[in-house]
Amino acid sequence: MARATPDLVFLPGGHLEEGKTAAACLAHECLEEFGAQVGVGALLGVIESRYLGGAQPIHQLDLLLSATLADLDISSREAHLSFFWARLDDLEALNLRPVSARAIVRGAADSLLMTDWEA
Repeated sequence: MARATPDLVFLPGGHLEEGKTAAACLAHECLEEFGAQVGVGALLGVIESRYLGGAQPIHQLDLLLSATLADLDISSREAHLSFFWARLDDLEALNLRPVSARAIVRGAADSLLMTDWEA
């Protein structure tokens, strides 16, 4: 998880630049933000949000992708962000934005756990 303020938590990522794929964007942002190489997997879900950023209307599309890390020891390279690991049981207590990301993360985890169990 990424934290920008004490009460704002979101999944790591960034703005998609023209000509880049979502997977390339996530890999680049993770390397830039916390110095880790990630393996980017499947698209897990898309969230469309509209809100006010101050007085500015924001229309945002979040693409949630699965990713794997070789090294779980991460630290922020960005002064305005901190990163931390969270347990699935802690998702409800976090102010994760957008809120519907919780359901996608839970669904992905349940699917992965079931797949592992069936194997």
